[in-house]
Amino acid sequence: MKKLNIKGTKLIFLAITIIILLALAGIAITNLTNENGLLKRQQFEERNNNSLIGEISKIQNSGYSSISINGRNENEQETVNYNIHSIVYNGNLVLDGITEVEGATLNSNAYEFGDKDTDVAKQSSEDANTILDATNMVVLKVNGDLTVNENILLTACKSDNGYGGPKGMFIYCTGTLINNGTISMTARGARAEGQSVYLFENADGSYEYVPAEGGAGGDKVIAYENQSAFGRNGKSGSNRQTGGGGSGGAFASDADPVAYSGTGGKGTSYSGGAGGGGIDINLYSSAYAKDGSNEGGEGGAGAGLRYSSNWIYRYAGGGAGNPGGNGGGDGLGNQPAYKGEDGTGGLLVIYTNNLNSTGIIESNGSNGSRGGRSEGGSSGGGSINVFYKNEISVTGEIQAKGGNELGTGISGGKGGNGCVSIGNVSTGEYVSDIEDLKLEEIKFDDKSEYNIQIESKPDTAEISWSSSDENIATVDNNGKVTLVSGGTAIITCTAKTKIGIELEATCEVTTSERLYLYYHGNEFKSITGGYTESENTGETFSTTFAKNKIYIDSFRSGHVGGVYTTNKINLTGYKKIKVCGEISSCVRGANGICLSITDSPQWGTGSTPASSFRTVYSGSENKQEQTFEMEIPQNVTEAYICCGSNDSEVYIKEIWLEK
Repeated sequence: MKKLNIKGTKLIFLAITIIILLALAGIAITNLTNENGLLKRQQFEERNNNSLIGEISKIQNSGYSSISINGRNENEQETVNYNIHSIVYNGNLVLDGITEVEGATLNSNAYEFGDKDTDVAKQSSEDANTILDATNMVVLKVNGDLTVNENILLTACKSDNGYGGPKGMFIYCTGTLINNGTISMTARGARAEGQSVYLFENADGSYEYVPAEGGAGGDKVIAYENQSAFGRNGKSGSNRQTGGGGSGGAFASDADPVAYSGTGGKGTSYSGGAGGGGIDINLYSSAYAKDGSNEGGEGGAGAGLRYSSNWIYRYAGGGAGNPGGNGGGDGLGNQPAYKGEDGTGGLLVIYTNNLNSTGIIESNGSNGSRGGRSEGGSSGGGSINVFYKNEISVTGEIQAKGGNELGTGISGGKGGNGCVSIGNVSTGEYVSDIEDLKLEEIKFDDKSEYNIQIESKPDTAEISWSSSDENIATVDNNGKVTLVSGGTAIITCTAKTKIGIELEATCEVTTSERLYLYYHGNEFKSITGGYTESENTGETFSTTFAKNKIYIDSFRSGHVGGVYTTNKINLTGYKKIKVCGEISSCVRGANGICLSITDSPQWGTGSTPASSFRTVYSGSENKQEQTFEMEIPQNVTEAYICCGSNDSEVYIKEIWLEK
């Protein structure tokens, strides 16, 4: 019988112990390695049970259900209930225009998912005048890859009566979504009250959500006797908002009328805003077109009215909406077919492992209609929200644009653009690939130039600028706006993102009608006026004309000097003279910039020009650009204009007359 080798046994035991420890260490190391992988993913799945993405991930079968989310927006924590119509497909799904798919209606290469009898707004069976809101969000869940072939449309159902689509469409794909065709919620906005739509919960408890309220509608416009007014554009959405509806155009003629167009409706989480109605009247009194709905409902009806049956008919277009607003008829009660288009931009959500899109992803608004001279307003764009976990490639278009103006008459306002958001959620945190484009509120404060600041934009986007009317305002490549004449212009900033998406943000520039004496034009002599030797021996002032700036120095013992217009200026119709400039230095107690209306381009015996009708002075030293004004006396129809300085150095940038 052999003896046991104790030493060898100890070594074997030690080796086994080491192996076990290494194995345990390996598990620990694996766990540490997986901290940003498996464990984080498990935490992510658990955390997102309280979001639509998390809850939809659990749905296994087709049918109807309710999801309750306890979410938090910028203002409050709230519990929101969502009714879901889910259509579940296990395995790869190819939409080819030939194969029928359960849960969808196939018509001319278009797959419409959902049920128009249960998911969208409809007429009440008890009261024909009552429209019941849309009830359900349609969810297409594919456990596998989803492919949309070229020339194929994937969309949601909609009402046959123009009442819109469901409360959004949610595409959930566990594999790769390949889009070579079109995925659309264009003209599929829901007729329903808005809710915050809580899509995704981040680790810190914040939410990626669509706000209940979208962009504001364009304000109504007013036309007086023999005048017209173009409709105002709906406001673009920000931070996942839909866009607002445009207001209608207005025209009034003869007989002292006042015409009010319809205001554009504000957007909701489920719909862009509806357009307001247009108006065309001939009356002795006021008349109003209808406003667009604020809850994704009908577009505003147009108003076409006349005073005498012997005169021509008056027609006006209706605004786009769910349904589009009727066209305005004439004073005899006729109702022509100038109805606005049906539809608003809807809510589209895509969640997928991978996205490869060479086709189109869209949720656009619809156009108002033209009747007679005036158009109705267009509806707002929808909200597109894309979440992906691994890879993305987008070479096709993604857009949520508002409906356009027709531009063939007195235009209605455009619908505001909705939002497109794309972000990666592989770590459980939403990381945006494109930021919203947002401009600061513009405040000219009587300046003729202003640099618009971009508050937020995609970091790698290419930025470009444009003006809707360069006769009113121009804009350069850096966002510097220059006012040219009176009126209203829309300045548009466009950001083209790294994946080819174009985002737009706009601001409105309005200025009263002006006549520029200096800056855009130069009505001033190079050097005129100043002191006379007999009054102030040896004391003169200096003036230098540079590009878009006059330098005036009369820092001379409390006296005044200035420059005059070359000729007398016709002041008929103008109420004010304004000057914009900077006081760079000033004697204590002196008044700075001098502005005077005079009948003679000569300096007087006091601190004012000779034969002056009125003279005013600005405040004391202020090394910041400022604007001040003076009223033009009603009995003065023409005069020389003098601008100078009182015991100071000033830089005058611009001088103008204002009606």
